[in-house]
Amino acid sequence: MAKLVFLPRRRAGLGRWHRLGWGVSLAAAASLALLVLGSVQVEYGQGQARLQLSLGAAPVPDSTDPALTRAEFEAGQRRLTELVQQALRQAQDQQHQDLEKALLTLQGQQRRQLEQALTVFAGELDQQRQSDLQALGEGLQAIDWSTADRFTRTEGLLQQLLIAAVDR
Repeated sequence: MAKLVFLPRRRAGLGRWHRLGWGVSLAAAASLALLVLGSVQVEYGQGQARLQLSLGAAPVPDSTDPALTRAEFEAGQRRLTELVQQALRQAQDQQHQDLEKALLTLQGQQRRQLEQALTVFAGELDQQRQSDLQALGEGLQAIDWSTADRFTRTEGLLQQLLIAAVDR
Protein backbone atom coordinates (compact mmCIF):
# COMPACT_ATOMS: atom_id res chain seq x y z
CA MET A 1 0.00 0.00 0.00
CA ALA A 2 1.26 3.50 -0.87
CA LYS A 3 2.02 6.01 1.81
CA LEU A 4 0.22 9.27 1.61
CA VAL A 5 2.28 12.45 2.03
CA PHE A 6 0.57 15.62 3.17
CA LEU A 7 2.08 18.97 2.34
CA PRO A 8 1.87 21.77 4.86
CA ARG A 9 -0.53 24.61 4.12
CA ARG A 10 0.76 27.85 2.74
CA ARG A 11 1.04 30.63 5.14
CA ALA A 12 -1.26 33.57 4.69
CA GLY A 13 1.65 36.09 4.49
CA LEU A 14 2.83 34.79 1.13
CA GLY A 15 -0.35 36.00 -0.57
CA ARG A 16 0.57 39.59 0.22
CA TRP A 17 4.06 39.12 -1.28
CA HIS A 18 2.53 37.51 -4.31
CA ARG A 19 0.23 40.49 -4.85
CA LEU A 20 3.14 42.87 -4.24
CA GLY A 21 5.20 41.04 -6.91
CA TRP A 22 2.40 41.44 -9.42
CA GLY A 23 2.10 45.11 -8.55
CA VAL A 24 5.84 45.73 -9.04
CA SER A 25 5.75 43.83 -12.33
CA LEU A 26 2.82 45.91 -13.59
CA ALA A 27 4.54 49.13 -12.53
CA ALA A 28 7.73 48.11 -14.34
CA ALA A 29 5.77 47.19 -17.47
CA ALA A 30 3.89 50.51 -17.38
CA SER A 31 7.19 52.38 -16.97
CA LEU A 32 8.71 50.57 -19.93
CA ALA A 33 5.63 51.24 -22.05
CA LEU A 34 5.80 54.93 -21.14
CA LEU A 35 9.49 55.05 -22.08
CA VAL A 36 8.90 53.24 -25.37
CA LEU A 37 5.71 55.00 -26.47
CA GLY A 38 6.39 58.43 -25.07
CA SER A 39 9.31 60.73 -25.16
CA VAL A 40 11.61 61.28 -22.25
CA GLN A 41 13.78 64.31 -21.85
CA VAL A 42 16.33 64.42 -19.04
CA GLU A 43 18.48 67.48 -18.48
CA TYR A 44 21.08 68.15 -15.85
CA GLY A 45 22.99 71.37 -15.59
CA GLN A 46 24.15 73.92 -13.06
CA GLY A 47 23.24 71.61 -10.18
CA GLN A 48 19.64 71.15 -11.32
CA ALA A 49 17.99 68.08 -12.80
CA ARG A 50 14.87 68.15 -14.96
CA LEU A 51 12.81 65.19 -16.17
CA GLN A 52 10.06 65.68 -18.73
CA LEU A 53 7.80 62.82 -19.86
CA SER A 54 5.13 63.01 -22.54
CA LEU A 55 3.02 60.55 -24.52
CA GLY A 56 2.81 62.69 -27.66
CA ALA A 57 5.49 63.85 -30.04
CA ALA A 58 8.77 64.99 -28.60
CA PRO A 59 8.46 68.48 -27.18
CA VAL A 60 10.29 71.31 -28.84
CA PRO A 61 12.99 72.45 -26.45
CA ASP A 62 12.69 75.95 -25.13
CA SER A 63 15.37 78.16 -26.56
CA THR A 64 16.69 81.04 -24.55
CA ASP A 65 19.16 81.96 -27.31
CA PRO A 66 18.13 84.79 -29.62
CA ALA A 67 17.55 83.80 -33.25
CA LEU A 68 20.60 83.82 -35.51
CA THR A 69 20.86 86.45 -38.16
CA ARG A 70 21.51 85.43 -41.72
CA ALA A 71 25.08 86.80 -41.54
CA GLU A 72 25.77 84.79 -38.36
CA PHE A 73 24.31 81.67 -39.96
CA GLU A 74 26.43 82.12 -43.11
CA ALA A 75 29.53 82.79 -41.00
CA GLY A 76 28.84 79.60 -39.07
CA GLN A 77 28.39 77.70 -42.31
CA ARG A 78 31.68 79.06 -43.65
CA ARG A 79 33.45 78.11 -40.42
CA LEU A 80 31.92 74.64 -40.57
CA THR A 81 33.02 74.29 -44.20
CA GLU A 82 36.55 75.38 -43.26
CA LEU A 83 36.65 72.87 -40.40
CA VAL A 84 35.44 70.07 -42.67
CA GLN A 85 38.02 70.99 -45.34
CA GLN A 86 40.75 71.15 -42.70
CA ALA A 87 39.73 67.72 -41.37
CA LEU A 88 39.77 66.34 -44.94
CA ARG A 89 43.23 67.80 -45.57
CA GLN A 90 44.51 66.30 -42.33
CA ALA A 91 42.99 62.93 -43.24
CA GLN A 92 44.53 63.11 -46.72
CA ASP A 93 47.93 64.10 -45.27
CA GLN A 94 47.77 61.21 -42.80
CA GLN A 95 46.75 58.84 -45.56
CA HIS A 96 49.62 60.13 -47.72
CA GLN A 97 52.10 59.61 -44.88
CA ASP A 98 50.77 56.12 -44.22
CA LEU A 99 51.04 55.32 -47.93
CA GLU A 100 54.63 56.60 -48.05
CA LYS A 101 55.52 54.46 -45.02
CA ALA A 102 53.93 51.42 -46.67
CA LEU A 103 55.80 52.11 -49.92
CA LEU A 104 59.12 52.50 -48.09
CA THR A 105 58.48 49.26 -46.24
CA LEU A 106 57.65 47.47 -49.50
CA GLN A 107 60.72 48.92 -51.19
CA GLY A 108 62.89 47.68 -48.33
CA GLN A 109 61.34 44.21 -48.54
CA GLN A 110 61.79 44.12 -52.32
CA ARG A 111 65.39 45.30 -51.98
CA ARG A 112 66.14 42.54 -49.45
CA GLN A 113 64.43 39.95 -51.66
CA LEU A 114 66.41 41.15 -54.69
CA GLU A 115 69.67 41.06 -52.74
CA GLN A 116 68.85 37.55 -51.54
CA ALA A 117 67.95 36.41 -55.06
CA LEU A 118 71.15 37.94 -56.46
CA THR A 119 73.21 36.28 -53.73
CA VAL A 120 71.65 32.90 -54.55
CA PHE A 121 72.17 33.54 -58.27
CA ALA A 122 75.78 34.54 -57.71
CA GLY A 123 76.35 31.34 -55.72
CA GLU A 124 74.78 29.23 -58.45
CA LEU A 125 76.75 31.08 -61.11
CA ASP A 126 80.01 30.55 -59.18
CA GLN A 127 79.19 26.87 -58.73
CA GLN A 128 78.48 26.55 -62.48
CA ARG A 129 81.73 28.38 -63.27
CA GLN A 130 83.68 26.02 -61.00
CA SER A 131 82.00 23.03 -62.66
CA ASP A 132 82.78 24.41 -66.14
CA LEU A 133 86.41 25.13 -65.20
CA GLN A 134 86.80 21.63 -63.82
CA ALA A 135 85.31 20.12 -67.00
CA LEU A 136 87.56 22.37 -69.11
CA GLY A 137 90.61 21.36 -67.05
CA GLU A 138 89.77 17.68 -67.45
CA GLY A 139 89.32 18.21 -71.20
CA LEU A 140 92.63 20.07 -71.49
CA GLN A 141 94.37 17.35 -69.48
CA ALA A 142 92.89 14.70 -71.80
CA ILE A 143 94.10 16.70 -74.81
CA ASP A 144 97.54 17.06 -73.17
CA TRP A 145 97.77 13.30 -72.54
CA SER A 146 96.59 12.58 -76.06
CA THR A 147 99.11 15.04 -77.50
CA ALA A 148 101.91 13.62 -75.34
CA ASP A 149 100.97 10.11 -76.43
CA ARG A 150 101.00 11.10 -80.10
CA PHE A 151 104.27 12.95 -79.62
CA THR A 152 105.79 9.88 -78.03
CA ARG A 153 104.58 7.62 -80.85
CA THR A 154 105.67 10.11 -83.52
CA GLU A 155 109.09 10.42 -81.92
CA GLY A 156 109.36 6.63 -81.77
CA LEU A 157 108.49 6.38 -85.46
CA LEU A 158 110.98 9.09 -86.38
CA GLN A 159 113.72 7.36 -84.45
CA GLN A 160 112.91 4.10 -86.20
CA LEU A 161 113.01 5.89 -89.56
CA LEU A 162 116.32 7.52 -88.69
CA ILE A 163 117.79 4.23 -87.61
CA ALA A 164 116.49 2.57 -90.73
CA ALA A 165 117.86 5.42 -92.88
CA VAL A 166 121.28 5.31 -91.22
CA ASP A 167 121.44 1.57 -91.58
CA ARG A 168 121.01 1.64 -95.27
